[in-house]
Amino acid sequence: MKRSDSTTRLLSLPLALALAASTLGTGCALRTAPSGPREDERVCGGGEIECAEDVALGGPTLQTTDGAIDYVIHVGGVCSTSFTTGGGGKSSVGQPGQWPGFVSVDAPVSQQDSMATAVADLTEVLDAFCSGEGFCHLYGYSNGAAVISQALSVHDDDRWNVAWVFTTASNEGGSELAASGVSQVGEMVGMSCALAGAVGPSDHRPAWNHHDTGGAIFYGIGGYQEYWYTGSYPDFFAGGANDGAVGMHSSAGLAEPYHIPDDDPWMCFADEAYYSNHVPAFDCRGFDHDHRDMKLLGIELLGG
Repeated sequence: MKRSDSTTRLLSLPLALALAASTLGTGCALRTAPSGPREDERVCGGGEIECAEDVALGGPTLQTTDGAIDYVIHVGGVCSTSFTTGGGGKSSVGQPGQWPGFVSVDAPVSQQDSMATAVADLTEVLDAFCSGEGFCHLYGYSNGAAVISQALSVHDDDRWNVAWVFTTASNEGGSELAASGVSQVGEMVGMSCALAGAVGPSDHRPAWNHHDTGGAIFYGIGGYQEYWYTGSYPDFFAGGANDGAVGMHSSAGLAEPYHIPDDDPWMCFADEAYYSNHVPAFDCRGFDHDHRDMKLLGIELLGG
């Protein structure tokens, strides 16, 4: 990243939550995820912490550069060929956001055959729009977040001028639904292409260095509204919080596929639980949205 000193950054998560909790008149301790599945409880004042759901996190803000063009690059999900075009050339849900003074780009990135092809496509987009003086803000939905993560990790930090990455329903950590191999379920959520069967946790997590973000901060939001068929039998997520296609361990940017119970969705943990430079945004609990509805939520939160 060319100008990391200009990147918007959150306070360290424990400090940010402590400050927010102080405004509620109580002190809160984060759940930690040091080495395995989460078993402990959220604690506030010695009991179950209902107030944590009201803690307001920060989030990314669009940045402008004097005398230069600033961009918001939108990357769609698996099987798409752009943010607005899904598998089979069908229109996908929603349009890129629009903000005065910024140029929105519907990135032509094919996620139908392989991650290698998708990363190569995104690299061309970033070379075209993000190599100048203006800021590039990267908005990644679902597997688009994984494509962004891999592209930033395999190229030099100073190749592009990335202000930040904002991910919604991120599949950077891989989807258990994809790993299930149940093709008819995948087709119901738009996962009907060759790449769809190769975006599970065992595919994505070891495939590149997720800690290397090129200096960019990844802000993440996630949903916990399951589709009816992913929370029934068989439960593809083994009782873990998910949005019907992606588990919260992935959308939160956690460095391991920690188990987050589906009856207690939560995005905020100790710093060491996350991939480097990954932080949750806006709401620790996540959002009562399914995977499809999460696509445009981040745009809405940015005012687009």
